[in-house]
Amino acid sequence: MSEPRTQFAGTLLLIATVAACVCAVLSFQHLRTYPLHDDGVTWVDRPTAGGENRVLATYVVGGGAGSRAGIRVGDQLLKIKGFTIRRAVDVPQALWQLPLLGQTRYTLRRNDIEFVKDNIFIQAAPRDSAIYYQFAVGLAYLAIGLFVYYRRTSAAKSQHFFILCLLSFVACTFHYSGKLNTFDEVMYWGNLVASLFAPAIFLHFCLTFQPNPRVFRTRVALAVLYLPSLLILCSFAAAALGILRFSSLLEVRWFLDRISLALAVLFYLGGALALAYDYRRAEDPIARRQLKYLRDGALVGVLPFALLYALPYAFGAVPSHLMNLSVLSLGLI
Repeated sequence: MSEPRTQFAGTLLLIATVAACVCAVLSFQHLRTYPLHDDGVTWVDRPTAGGENRVLATYVVGGGAGSRAGIRVGDQLLKIKGFTIRRAVDVPQALWQLPLLGQTRYTLRRNDIEFVKDNIFIQAAPRDSAIYYQFAVGLAYLAIGLFVYYRRTSAAKSQHFFILCLLSFVACTFHYSGKLNTFDEVMYWGNLVASLFAPAIFLHFCLTFQPNPRVFRTRVALAVLYLPSLLILCSFAAAALGILRFSSLLEVRWFLDRISLALAVLFYLGGALALAYDYRRAEDPIARRQLKYLRDGALVGVLPFALLYALPYAFGAVPSHLMNLSVLSLGLI
């Protein structure tokens, strides 16, 4: 019975891999060819005591269209040309109706004084080049996973390792372009699911790599590893469906992003510590060599990302190009 099950699982993984590769190629093409209309300002909803909603600028990109026009943090946006702005989600919808590099008029309020800015040029939002480097990291994960799995299909942990590599590939290559169509939704939720569960699968792999793991011997105990990721995913879904209502969806997403990123770093570091513990106790020389590579790769891969990106972002820092480049170190895992 084990051989048919292995063949069936291998077939499903092959289909999933082909589908993921096709989606990754389409995601890359959409990122390169679809421009996002942008004014260089992050707008969020702020309800007043009387129940009225105000759309305020919380972050202004230096050198962007909004910055050059004199928009400041705290300014309230009332209108974009002829479009009345009642909620933050109205801003991208209004910008989409305007031509790129076209000049438009913003009606703003500052210190209870209403004024107009006529010199705002709508431009394509710049995409950080680091997002394209993630595709290289994803391809490295997929290539290593395929090499190990199809050379040693029946080996212990080979299927587990390939699933880890496949999810890491999805996390690195599924990116929504901003079209907000069905494909964009698949890219967003695919990236989110993979980013949340790949670290948990890695920790699971590390805890059960040795033939006789000390902890998490039962399936119920192992399932507990995935519970935090599942809870965060449910929170994202509840916020998106409107089940959980907040004053600003953007700030809720920032909060959940920071939590999920901190959880991922904890899982990767926890896996590295488990491998280090097994390395010190292992007697077989082959197992010790495997554990050494796994431990060192996890530490060298996670620490730069954790120090340069995860920790600053968790404390509210806006990601810079250097911070985004630190994702390249994850390929060393």
